Amino acid sequence: MRWQPAPPPPRRLLLVDGLIAAAIGAVALVFSTASFDGPPALGHVALLVLAVTLRRAAPWVAMGLGVTAGVVQAASLVIAVPADLAYAPLCLALGASASATVRRVGLVCSLAATVTAGAVTAVLTGAGGLRENALTVVLVSATTALLTVGPWTVGQLQRTRRENLRIAVQSEVDAVERRRLAEAYEQQAERSRIAADMHDLVAHSWAVVAAQATGARYASSPATTEQALDVIADTARTAMADLNTIVRRLRRTETDDPDDPATGTLLAEGAYGSAHDDEQDARLLDRMRASGMQLEVHDDGDPPDSPLLRQTEHHLLREALTNALKHADLARPVTLTRRRGADVTMEVRSSLHRDRPPAAGTGHGLVGMRERAAAVGGHLSAGPEGDTWAVRARLPRREGSA
Repeated sequence: MRWQPAPPPPRRLLLVDGLIAAAIGAVALVFSTASFDGPPALGHVALLVLAVTLRRAAPWVAMGLGVTAGVVQAASLVIAVPADLAYAPLCLALGASASATVRRVGLVCSLAATVTAGAVTAVLTGAGGLRENALTVVLVSATTALLTVGPWTVGQLQRTRRENLRIAVQSEVDAVERRRLAEAYEQQAERSRIAADMHDLVAHSWAVVAAQATGARYASSPATTEQALDVIADTARTAMADLNTIVRRLRRTETDDPDDPATGTLLAEGAYGSAHDDEQDARLLDRMRASGMQLEVHDDGDPPDSPLLRQTEHHLLREALTNALKHADLARPVTLTRRRGADVTMEVRSSLHRDRPPAAGTGHGLVGMRERAAAVGGHLSAGPEGDTWAVRARLPRREGSA
């Protein structure tokens, strides 16, 4: 990442620094006769006033000016006490600086100023007694520390508090963004599930209608024709009801309104449509038989307690039988073997036409079946095995695995 200079401080802060520097300079000039005399002290005042003015705009320059003023005072033994008040705002700015290097050097300079003030005081009071000198040195050093190390510490605490606040705000922004992305992902996933449901519904309904219409055309008796028309009507009614549920789910996904009265019903119906039980499976099998499919069913075990697993199982069965109705050789039986033990396993095996290879199809049905199985932690495989087409699914029955 390329280095980029820090943005300049706002003009209002620069104006505040100028006012503080002017006030310190005025106080130093008013009390000049009581604190120092002679031209050298005026130079100290000028250096410190300029350092305060530049403390935010150019911290390195301000630090250099402050160090220069301190060295000159120590070397000349002329202490500009009122002007030295400028070290407080200067060290405050150094401690609050965004640059870690400026903060570290500022701390070193603050500690050095404290030590230097004590040393200069010891030199100036060298004629007194040991106890009196020691007390004076300690008092001057403590006062200097209050003017340098103290403000630096306050500035460091302010910077830490601002940084913590910035991190907290950024964390909240990131959390909001993550929630937004999660909601967008979930909406997209729900739309994908709705598209899969739409594909399964249309494919199943039209496959049954096409088979019944073809059979009715060549029916030899009115009763057979009437039976085909009844199956077509029942299939159409079921498809309309399922389509209504899908449209309601799509509307809920687009509005995402938790207060929608339909939301509770749709959530109760599950993410994959309305709840299906063995009775509806039986109606599905009857519809397939009425469409000319010879079905051999081998069922073992009780249905799973999870509504989601029952829905998934029903959808997989419907899609597998629909594919068999469209592509299999219905002159030979289709076998359904389903065992509901520790896991739910299902196999649908149909015969391939001897005179033509398996139809390629669009692949949407198989993709949707695999996605449904994977959504509950299961697995599905489908493909030719000799002269048959086999669809196998394994769904976990363990509580919470779905």
